[in-house]
Amino acid sequence: MAGARMIPDQFGNTVLDPTSVTEGVKTMVWALFSIVPAAIALIMGWLAYRFPIKK
Repeated sequence: MAGARMIPDQFGNTVLDPTSVTEGVKTMVWALFSIVPAAIALIMGWLAYRFPIKK
């Protein structure tokens, strides 16, 4: 499972813990910003081809 921890900084804000960024986290971010949108675009393209708008 991919997951990163948040820790408080010196001002009380929550920031990403750099030691918790593993290869699983990097892979999950890559998939969410490349593979998932590409799959959605392919599905939407197929739907637009399959069900065209006719006037």
